[in-house]
Amino acid sequence: MKTRKFILFLCILQIQAVIVAQNNWYVKATGTSSENSGVNWESAISLNDALARSSEGDSIHIAAGTYIPQILLTNGRVEREKCFEIKNNIALIGGYPADASGHVQSEPTMHHTILSGQLNSELNAYHVLVITAAPKRDKSVKLSGLIVRDGIADNTRRTTIDNIVYQQGVGGGLITERGNVDISDCVFTNNKAFDGAGCWIQNATLNVRNSKIIGNSTSRGKAGGIYLNRVSFNMEQVIVSDNFAETDGGGIYLVGSNGYVNQGLIVGNTVNNSAGGVLAAASSTVYLHNVTIGHNEAKTNGGILLENTFMSMANSTIAENTAFESGGAGGISDNSRIEATSSTITRNSAHNSAGGFIMGGNGVLNCYNSILSGNGVEIEVVTGTISTSKFYQSIFDTQYYNVNGKPDSQISFDADIMLDSLRDNGGFTPTCKILHPETNPVNTEGLTLSEMTLLASRYGLPGFVFLKDQRGKDRLTSNIAIGAYQDSVFTRPIHPDFWHFIIYGQSLAEGYQSYPSITSEPVPNNYMIGSNVCINNGNRNFNQIAPLFSSPTPDDVERNFTRSWTDASKCENSVVGAANHIQNKLTQPISILATSCATGGKTIEELSKHSQRSPYYYHRDFIKSISSAASFIKRNNYNIECPAIFWIQGEQNYSRNQPGLITLNGSTTDKSEYKNLMLTLKNDMQSDIMSLYGQQEKPLFITYQVGGKYIKGFEQNIAMAQLEASNQEADIICAGPVYLMTDRDAGHLDPNGYRWFGEMLAKVFYKTYIEKETFTPLQPSKITKENNHTLRIDYLVPCKPLVLDTLLVAFEKDFGFAIKNNGSLVNINSVTLHENGESVLISCFDELNGDIEIAYAGQDVLGHGNLRDSDPYQSIYTYVDLDGKDENGEYIFEHDANNTSLHPRYEPRDENGVIYGKPYPLFNFSTHFYYKLPAGATELIPPSLLDNTDIPAVKENSSAVKLIHHDYCQIQISGDWRHAHFYDVSGKLCQETTNNTGIINTGSLVTGIYIIQVFENNNIYNLKYLRL
Repeated sequence: MKTRKFILFLCILQIQAVIVAQNNWYVKATGTSSENSGVNWESAISLNDALARSSEGDSIHIAAGTYIPQILLTNGRVEREKCFEIKNNIALIGGYPADASGHVQSEPTMHHTILSGQLNSELNAYHVLVITAAPKRDKSVKLSGLIVRDGIADNTRRTTIDNIVYQQGVGGGLITERGNVDISDCVFTNNKAFDGAGCWIQNATLNVRNSKIIGNSTSRGKAGGIYLNRVSFNMEQVIVSDNFAETDGGGIYLVGSNGYVNQGLIVGNTVNNSAGGVLAAASSTVYLHNVTIGHNEAKTNGGILLENTFMSMANSTIAENTAFESGGAGGISDNSRIEATSSTITRNSAHNSAGGFIMGGNGVLNCYNSILSGNGVEIEVVTGTISTSKFYQSIFDTQYYNVNGKPDSQISFDADIMLDSLRDNGGFTPTCKILHPETNPVNTEGLTLSEMTLLASRYGLPGFVFLKDQRGKDRLTSNIAIGAYQDSVFTRPIHPDFWHFIIYGQSLAEGYQSYPSITSEPVPNNYMIGSNVCINNGNRNFNQIAPLFSSPTPDDVERNFTRSWTDASKCENSVVGAANHIQNKLTQPISILATSCATGGKTIEELSKHSQRSPYYYHRDFIKSISSAASFIKRNNYNIECPAIFWIQGEQNYSRNQPGLITLNGSTTDKSEYKNLMLTLKNDMQSDIMSLYGQQEKPLFITYQVGGKYIKGFEQNIAMAQLEASNQEADIICAGPVYLMTDRDAGHLDPNGYRWFGEMLAKVFYKTYIEKETFTPLQPSKITKENNHTLRIDYLVPCKPLVLDTLLVAFEKDFGFAIKNNGSLVNINSVTLHENGESVLISCFDELNGDIEIAYAGQDVLGHGNLRDSDPYQSIYTYVDLDGKDENGEYIFEHDANNTSLHPRYEPRDENGVIYGKPYPLFNFSTHFYYKLPAGATELIPPSLLDNTDIPAVKENSSAVKLIHHDYCQIQISGDWRHAHFYDVSGKLCQETTNNTGIINTGSLVTGIYIIQVFENNNIYNLKYLRL
């Protein structure tokens, strides 16, 4: 019944959306409302009328010309409250010819669509544009190809709409107090206000691309260009210039906002008080990538001012800003911090004090591969101490600081003769060129890519800066220059064919609690999107790729994470180890993109495409990953496909009363429901990937089996759902459990454990996808009650013999086995291995005379056990001593003072001790399982393997009888056999082949799992066959 309800709910979700026609309206300056319909250019209407007629999702196409608002703002009373009010989530698209007709395209640089607030020669509207549309999921107000000008917000009155106050003294060009706003190819100019002259935006999400905010001014207060309060923003290719503010924040003023600017030019802005370029305050978070802040002027803090703000700069330049009193480059105060990577801060000046930064209130500046020089006094401390700032592989004043943060007295730097002034050197923004590169330490002391990523993995530096400089020029991998400018550049060859590996799920897929990063060496041709392998957790700049390496996430860096195993930092991710292993095994080069889309602590329902709960993780993270990759591939004319998805989830579904698909429902703990949810998720992910990437083959869905301390209940419902799904579905493969990997607390893994498990995932992928083998995890194939005290468990063993291992993993009670008789636990006398190498014998003190339940690696042993096979498959990485020390006796990995050891709960051993420096063993440990042998029964075959089948159990296995894959429907069975029968999982005979005639065609079989019963003389062999 529960399963039917779930399927019904999915059906309701699919038909729930109401299909609403989205209209296109056409506007010309000469358009009329009384006679024309507005449905094409030939019947164009006025803009005011188009706004009145439009509804949710509509688009208004506006021809070149000047448009003056004629309609009062809702609840408006005076003429100056006339504006273009946008009441619905619609698109306004300008840039069409004045005499547009047919299917003409928008070209804003050629055809100027002007929205002007100049009502007449003596009167200006308070606002040109007012957005009052309510925010809706996946909906936004889109402004494109418009010039917005001449608004003058200079009144202290307020208008209330839907209980929201709109001030008439802010936002001369644009004002919005809520919603989602997308701006592209627009110009905001010649707008005036008391505050926030160009744009005033609060409580919103904002995307701005290829737009300008220029020549706006405030007459009383702050934010000459744009004011953002509690806004999540992304800006790309944005110019904020020549704006004026009477008080603070000439260009951009941020309050409690977070986002990034990529390829931004913030120049020529002026204020009478502080922060000519950018002011960020009140717990704001700002990422500047490929940005130049220059030629701004202020009384104090010419370039920037941070107050209780985190800022990350990468490939950016702050140069030639002026403060008439102090802080030419800017001010860092009130617990603010700047992390500057591959950036240049130079030639800033102040008349009375430091031309560089004024530091107060525990402000911190950390520089990595950056230049802070040529500013007179580089840092002046008002409150606090300079020792809180650090410099690694950087130039500070006239000194070079090495990769360990130590000054080198033998190397000197002179910015006046070694750096050029700010000018156009190519790219979107001006930069400061390196002079005399042959003797310039900026160039001569450059690191290799491997050395740089080692630094980055420790401190969470954005990886994309190591491939390109601020101009977008490829950096030399053999010598990455210090600062934003790379002197010697080259064209980096990138293999045009990409594989994209995606890991999705909960905290184990996120790399939770994994300090320190240990995979710092990039493997050639392996990449990630933006700053980090995690698509979320503060990652930015999805238009660029970076070398693939492990490092703390941007969010970890922002909160200044603790160097301790107890910290929640996400430093090592399994998909990095998996991608590197796969690349290492390939014989032909291919580019690999690896991405984690995971979010810790989420149920499968919350991660579903059909979740009705914000923030809709599937869309926010998974769709973001594949759409970003597809966009990058398309821009560069590459090819991409996703061969496999790694699914690592289940822990949260063992807990009751967790979030379900909709607000009123909780999550499932039921095996069948979880299995159905997983199958739906798999199908959704495969479908979306195939649609976006244009690939014909479905990606494999490789799942792990949830375990550890998260397991609840003797039956292990979630783990069994994952195992059964892999046995029943041809495109799902179970890679097995993770309890053999080193962990922190019987839950999250440590860095070795995450990388180790990544290699296990890679092994399974390599065997199935590359070598076309059938992979089945170590699991029971039959359970037999031999007598009233003994059970025999026969296993599907990938590589015999079985081993009870108490060195690689800690010994568990009864090696992880537990048995119940009529609901009560029985005492186990012994667990031994049969001499055949594929069976386990369990002897019990108590009599087994009722319903017999058998569990392995369950909750009583924290999801651990000792049974494994003898797979000799080799890893590429070795086990790292996380407490290792260098030749000076210092920890290789920084330790927090309160955390004296980074070692895991148990360290793996062999007969010689802990396996430091030795390869990770990639044995297949037994899956978690639970089965029930009803009273009176003596034999059980797991239903997901052979449901209701009469196929005999395997009598013997032989290296002479092997399954060999050729094409997707052509196989061969080695050995001297007579005939073979193909059975599906229900036991039905589907195909019969007589004689060993070579290639066997299986084209008549539908996709699925089959057991091939092979008859050779007096022996019968069973082979598992996955028909793709």
